[in-house]
Amino acid sequence: MAFKSRILVVDDDPEVCEVAAEMLRDNVHLAVATETDPLKAIGLVKGSQFDLILTDLMMGNHSGMEMLEAALEADPDTVVVFMTGYPTVENATQALKCGAYDFLVKPFQMEQLLATVERGLRRLQLSRENIRLKEQLALFKIAEAMGLTIHLSTALNQVLKLTMKEFNVEAASILLFDPSKPTPFVVQALQTQSGIDRSFLEGKTNHS
Repeated sequence: MAFKSRILVVDDDPEVCEVAAEMLRDNVHLAVATETDPLKAIGLVKGSQFDLILTDLMMGNHSGMEMLEAALEADPDTVVVFMTGYPTVENATQALKCGAYDFLVKPFQMEQLLATVERGLRRLQLSRENIRLKEQLALFKIAEAMGLTIHLSTALNQVLKLTMKEFNVEAASILLFDPSKPTPFVVQALQTQSGIDRSFLEGKTNHS
């Protein structure tokens, strides 16, 4: 079964919501859901994973900005596109600064909608591929280090360097447990800016 990108269309006008959804459903690679209640839509976003959210900017007492915040909190890579019949430079600037991908001015043509959605999904795909490549590179470097040396400290050093770089921290540690020991045997390595502290590369018995 081919993978389908999951799209959520949110608009308090049922007609607009359904028309936009029908335009998208013509694409066999998209799985489209709709919601006219902003609060229920936020609940959907928090409970399910969507690749792209197409939402109205103003929905009664609620704003599409609430949807944007919930979407990015659930998954920072989610693509959010706003629809609005009252576009202003101020609204567009604020939305884009807060993480929205694009704006569509209502009424829009099917070609405009599909082109915007396809661009947004392409960006999402590239972002995810970039993350996977970084993960694969990190694993390769670790495997390479472990394959080329028999020194535990060298392998641990490589793991810790990658971890510190990824999380932007100044120190990190690794705890290794040997299940063959009668009590947990801990090997601890402490990585700092100056390198691995070998004084920590020693067995310690955990009495807790």
